[in-house]
Formats: sequence, structure tokens, C-alpha cells
Amino acid sequence: MSKIFQFLTIILFIGFSNCSVAQQQEEVSSKNKKAIKLYQTGRAYYDARNNQLAEVNFLSAIEKDPNFIEAEVLLAFVYTEMLQYKKALEHYLRCIAINPKFYPDVYASAAAIQLKFGKYEDAQKNFEAYLGFTESPLMMKEMANDGLRDCNFAIEALKFPVPFNPINLGPNINSRLAEYFPSISVDGLTFLYTRRLNSEMTYTGFNEDFYVSRFDGKNWQESVNVKPINSLTNEGAPSLSANGRFLIFTSCENPVDGYGNDRKGYGSCDLFYTYLIGDNWTKPNNLGQQINTRNWETQPSFSADGKTLYFIRGIGRGEDRQQDIFTSILGEDGTWSIPTKLSNKINTKGVEESVFIHPDGKTLYFSSNGHPGMGGLDIFMSRKDEKGEWGTPINLGYPINTFNDENSLLVSANGTIAYFASDREGGYGSLDLYQFEMPENLKPICVNYLKGKVYDAVTKKPLEARFELIDLATGEIVVQSYADQSNG
Repeated sequence: MSKIFQFLTIILFIGFSNCSVAQQQEEVSSKNKKAIKLYQTGRAYYDARNNQLAEVNFLSAIEKDPNFIEAEVLLAFVYTEMLQYKKALEHYLRCIAINPKFYPDVYASAAAIQLKFGKYEDAQKNFEAYLGFTESPLMMKEMANDGLRDCNFAIEALKFPVPFNPINLGPNINSRLAEYFPSISVDGLTFLYTRRLNSEMTYTGFNEDFYVSRFDGKNWQESVNVKPINSLTNEGAPSLSANGRFLIFTSCENPVDGYGNDRKGYGSCDLFYTYLIGDNWTKPNNLGQQINTRNWETQPSFSADGKTLYFIRGIGRGEDRQQDIFTSILGEDGTWSIPTKLSNKINTKGVEESVFIHPDGKTLYFSSNGHPGMGGLDIFMSRKDEKGEWGTPINLGYPINTFNDENSLLVSANGTIAYFASDREGGYGSLDLYQFEMPENLKPICVNYLKGKVYDAVTKKPLEARFELIDLATGEIVVQSYADQSNG
């Protein structure tokens, strides 16, 4: 759930409860009888959850009495529920102008919306004003303090922008539809991503599918639908192995098509895997109950050494879902360990998503709205220390991060180029995929890779084989993978 949406929802709940009490007391600030009658009619519609008619009557009441503060408060609530935040802000500020002490929660509501639109200094003042009232509920104060923290961070971040020049990946990858959640092979030649399609044939009215593009040395080629995997249900958030021949992805259940293509799952969204044999993907299989549960498992990131899986697990449903980063280790016997949640240094009481482990195995990128940031979901980086523990996350800074939600980041093996999804001016429509040069202080460790083929020594035919790259100094297995039986 968006921090701003959660904050405003709590305020609306408190406000609605207070309004129910006020309805019984019948005392209002206005002395204009026509305004009062219109207000009472609007309040009845508001209590009945008819926001359109409530809006009409509250506006009429305010026209009769411009200082009718109760009507202003409820009209602001109406616009908040209708997601018309700019109108809501106008009337929250009107409440403050009419009587600064009448209803302290309007300061928090105004500040939350100002933070949502990047009006950091205005939001900072209103959060501080709200926190000056001593009767506020503890949960509200905690959220206001988080909002104030983000304002303070953002005001400083704006003073020290990081180098950032995003370049659209072009029409061979992007379209008027939404493209996001990319994955790339370690050699940088295979680019796989999610596209959201409109579809009258699906239960939800839309369908997420995979598309793949190949780099010819100069340009990305026209993307093609990965039809053997895609179905009438959602397939998304792919994670390619380093060699581009093993894929873990998310498929979500719907009441009509299940998980698609006769796939079996354990509830909500599950993680599946498939191999590329020659030019064809095998039938996807569920990663199993060790990984998947009745909860929401999604957005995998598979380490380049073939040993560790990072993914997002969401517990709960809808807007109340708690999302955290989990990890699991692939054993030598091919089974996954019981997933463990990353420490509170990484995971927060907010939302974590879009995790990406760089091929160096020591640099983690993810999105979160629980760490100090610009107001929405920001992208962070954490480095693993010599003890194997993740360091304090570093915000990638402005303008990589803004008051909007940023996610879907991945970084090339050599650490120089980052890819991400953004809905910004100049694109092809909705979310597009972009690339930019990674600032020096945010780069991971540069990673090299080897390419080779396994042949039968006598027949010279390609072999399917398991191979390992071993550090001769320590005996540690650095990489374990498989050669393709069709081409070695």
C-alpha cells in the first residue's frame, strides 16, 4: 500500500467516525439555515457513501457560507476518497485558513498530499504543525514523523542531484502499453521484460506477457512474444539466469484460467521455472511448496552463481498486503532451503519490491517506501560486507528517485548501465523501459563472464552437462550451471 494512501485512509476512517458523532450533536459553526440544510443533506449522502451527491451539496453549502468549515472538511474527505487529490488539498488548506485549530488532522492530510506531489517544504511545515498537537493517535504520529523524515531527506537530496540522463530503449522494446520488470542475461544480449496487454478474453480485462529482444551489437531487435510460456493469465517479473537459459517467473491465479497452460499453484501468485533447450522453452514447473505458499510470491531475482534466489513475499490481500524480501538457497540435491526474510536493515514496515541481485553477488538493489526517501517508492542499494551481512541501504538519490514510484531497476554485469521503468514525458505511452549510466558511487563490482561449449570428445556432438567454476585458492564453487544438450 502507498504510504500516502494508507495515511489518508486512516485519517478518513477517524474523520468518518467523528462525523457520525457530530451528526448526533447537530451543532455546526454556520448560522446560515440554507447552508446548514444543504450540509445536512450532503452529510447524509456522505454517510451513505454517495460521494457525487455529497460533493454537490457541500459545494452549495459553502457557496451560501464561504466559512462553513464543517462542509469544507467533509468536502475534502469526499475528494480524497474520489482520488481527486489536488481538489482535496485545496479544501484542506481552506480549513486551516478558516480555523487553524478546528480539526488538526487536516494538517496531516494536507501534508500527505503535498508530499505526494513533491511540495516538500509545504509538507514539512504542515507535518510539523500536526505533530505540535498532543492529542493525535500514536499511529498517526508515527506516520507523520515518517512523512517529515522524507520531507527533510528530499529537501537535502534536491540540493545535490546525481548524474542522470535516461534514454528510452526505443520502439523495438517499448509501445503505447506498459513495459516493466526487465531482466537481462549476463552477456547483455538477451533482454526479457513484462508487457501489460489489454485483453477482453481474460477475467481481469488485461494480461501480462513476456517479450524478449536480442541485441545485434548495435541495436535491440524487435521484441517477440514468448508464446510457449505466455497464457491467458498473468506471467510477469522474469529473472533470467546468467547464461540466459534458465528462467524463473511469476504467474498469478485467476478464477477462470487458474495459473494458465495447466500449471498448478498453491494460491495467489507463485514462482515457476523453465529451461531453454535449443530455441524452445520447456513446460514451466512450480518451484514447489518450499518457496510458494498460499501467500503472494513474486518478482524473483536469481543470482549469477546459480545458488541463491531472492524474491518478494506479500502476506495479506490487496491494500493491506505486507511485502518483504526473502531469500532461499539451492542445495546440491536440487532442493530449495526454507526461505528466510532479510533483516530489518533491508525490510521495513513499509513496502519492499522489485529486488535485483547483481551478478557480483554482493550488491542488492530494491524499491522501498519504508526507508528515508522522496515520498513514494524509491530505489535503494545495499552492499554485502565481509561477514556476509547487508549494509544500511543507500538511496540512489534525486533525480533517479522522485516523488513518484520508482522500481524495476537492474544493472548490467559490468556495472555501467542501469535499466528501469518510468512513465515520463517523451515516452511511447504508459510505462516505458529506459537505460542510464550508473553514477560511479552507486556501481556494483564489475563482473566478467566466460562462454564455452561442451562437446563429446569423440563424436564432437554437443552434450548436456553440469559444470562448476571453482576458486582454486579456497575450493569454493563460484558458479554452477548446465550446458544445453542441443548446442552444448
